[in-house]
Amino acid sequence: MMIVLEMMHAGDLREKLHSLKPLDQSAAHTPALFMSFCRHIASGMTYLSGKGFVHRDLAARNILVANDEVCKISDFGMSRALKDTD
Repeated sequence: MMIVLEMMHAGDLREKLHSLKPLDQSAAHTPALFMSFCRHIASGMTYLSGKGFVHRDLAARNILVANDEVCKISDFGMSRALKDTD
């Protein structure tokens, strides 16, 4: 068996946020970047919920950032399947 994972060169969201200078208003570090992060995370959580899962450990350390600034949710060790209520 072989597991192949995408390389996330920018590290986790915590590292990414710490690497940004507070007053750096360059094009890549505007509020639009933070809104983009929020959209990616919300989209991922919506997808998980739609598939019947809850993450239970969502934190900046569990959000990975790719070179293109796309965020992806990781570390599903605490996740659980939601019970069907039908």
